[in-house]
Amino acid sequence: MVHRATKSLNWQTPPEIIDLARAIMGSIDLDPCASPDQSAHFARLNYTGQPRDGLIEPWTGTVFVNAPSGRGLISKFWSKGREEAAKTSAQIYLIPAWTESRDVQDILEEIDTFAVSPRRLRFIGAPNYSMFPSMLVLRTHRPEIQTAFFEITNAAGWYQFASINAHARARETITPTKKDTTPNDRTTNPQDPRQLALPLLHN
Repeated sequence: MVHRATKSLNWQTPPEIIDLARAIMGSIDLDPCASPDQSAHFARLNYTGQPRDGLIEPWTGTVFVNAPSGRGLISKFWSKGREEAAKTSAQIYLIPAWTESRDVQDILEEIDTFAVSPRRLRFIGAPNYSMFPSMLVLRTHRPEIQTAFFEITNAAGWYQFASINAHARARETITPTKKDTTPNDRTTNPQDPRQLALPLLHN
C-alpha cells in the first residue's frame, strides 16, 4: 500500500506494520490502495487505482488500509470501509495520529478502540522517519479479532485507548446500583463519567 506525502512521494507501509496486521487478522486478503510497485504487494488481492479502484471495487475478507493522506482520501476510504463492513471480517487502518484533523476526529468518534505507535514510523522509500505519530484503527464484528488487536498491539508496545463513544456505551450497559453516601465512601461509582473516561493504556 502507498502513503503519499505532501511532496508527492510514494511511501510504502513498513514491514513491521504488515506483520502486526497479519498477526491480528490472521491474513490480509485485500489492500484496496496498494502500491503500483508489484514487489511491494503483500495482500492476496491488490487494487492499485488502475485499472481497479479500491474506492469502487468490492471489499471482502480481511482488509488492510494505509490510504494516501491527501485530498480527503483517508475519510473516503473509511467511508468505503463502512459501506463494505458486512462483507468483510476485519479492517485495519494505519492513519496519522492527527487528532486536530476533522477526518481523524470523525473516525475516532465512530470507533471503540485504537492504538497509537510508541515511536514514529519509517515508511519504505521515505528519506527519514515520519514527522507525525501513527495509529492503528480496527473495524470488526468478530470478538476474537478484537481480542487479538488488544493483545498483539499491547505486546508490541503500542498505547491503547478507548474512545468517548465506547465510554458512553459502557455507561448505557451498566446496571445502576445504590451508592453509599457516607462521607468516607471511596468505592468506585460506575455512573461517574470521570471514572469511565480514562484511556486504556497498556505498555
